[in-house]
Amino acid sequence: MKHPKVIYRKLGKNRAWGQYCSVSNTIEIDTRLKGKKKLDIFIHERTHAYFKDMDEETVTEFATVMADFLFKHHVRFVDNQKTIE
Repeated sequence: MKHPKVIYRKLGKNRAWGQYCSVSNTIEIDTRLKGKKKLDIFIHERTHAYFKDMDEETVTEFATVMADFLFKHHVRFVDNQKTIE
């Protein structure tokens, strides 16, 4: 399976922190996310991409458990380039 392309943009009008589009195989991530929430949303949207038939409740629970675990073990994003908006 090809990895989805990640696009950063403000998603306030979409009322979402992130979203996955299976047609274009893209994940959109809100540029304002930071910390554990950003990690959670990345995992959440990538889980949608990989497990297309998984229900929203299970995806949410899985992503939160994984984000908590990874964050506890000091996994962090390093944002060392400017975000284009």
